[in-house]
Order: sequence, then structure tokens, then C-alpha cells
Amino acid sequence: MGQKTKKSLGILALFIMSCATGPCLNEMGKAQSTMGETQTQFKKNQISMAEREVPVQNRIWIYKEDGTLQCEDIKPIPLKTMADQLEKAGIRIFDSKNTPGGFYYPSACGFPKGQVNAFQINKKDLPMAQKLDFKEWVPPEL
Repeated sequence: MGQKTKKSLGILALFIMSCATGPCLNEMGKAQSTMGETQTQFKKNQISMAEREVPVQNRIWIYKEDGTLQCEDIKPIPLKTMADQLEKAGIRIFDSKNTPGGFYYPSACGFPKGQVNAFQINKKDLPMAQKLDFKEWVPPEL
């Protein structure tokens, strides 16, 4: 490989890396952040620093069944749909997951599959979450 080719490849690599790690310009010449979604989410939830720093011991898990049934080809209610419901009510979500609920159901068509959407929230927000039909996730006794 010639010296000019190596130099050209080096410049190209620097250009690509700078675009991947910083703002790029779109066709209109406006800066476009690669972290736009995160920034939008942060602005959406204008929460004080004290609220963001809720200690782990003050957080609980809540859940709601995801709507899936045995023998039925029903898509689960997406985590985002339920998260939007909680956030609209002013409830801050620290973590979320779709997971087996650990509940026992008869193995029969039409019964729930047992999958739930679970969310970690501030303990003080439990009454509001319960108004939205969420239940507190109480871990089994060891």
C-alpha cells in the first residue's frame, strides 16, 4: 500500500470516528447529536437531582401482567406502553424488564402465560402505581 493510500485511509478513519463520537451535520447543516434520544428522554423527565438520586433501599419493584395467554397468538403489551403510562402519572422508572412472574397458573388454553412487565420505582410512588392497576412485587421468603 502506498504512502498516499495509508494517509487517505487514516484521514477517512478519523472522519468516521469523529462523526460516531460527536455531532454530525445533516443535509440542512444543523448539528445532530448521536445521543438525541437520551437527551430528549432526560428533558422529558425534568426531575430534581435529589429525586434522581433515590437510594436503592427506597426503591421497589411493581408489575402488571403483559397480556399474553396460553394457546393464543397475542403479542405482549410492550414495556414502553406501560412505562409511558407510569411516566405520564409522574412516576420515575429506574429499571424495567419483561420476566416470568413466578406465579402458578393451570396449564390450559386461555390462562395467562405468567409473563409480567416489571418496573423499579420509588417506594413513595406505590399508591399512584396501584391506582394504575400495578401490584407490588414481593420477593418470596427464603
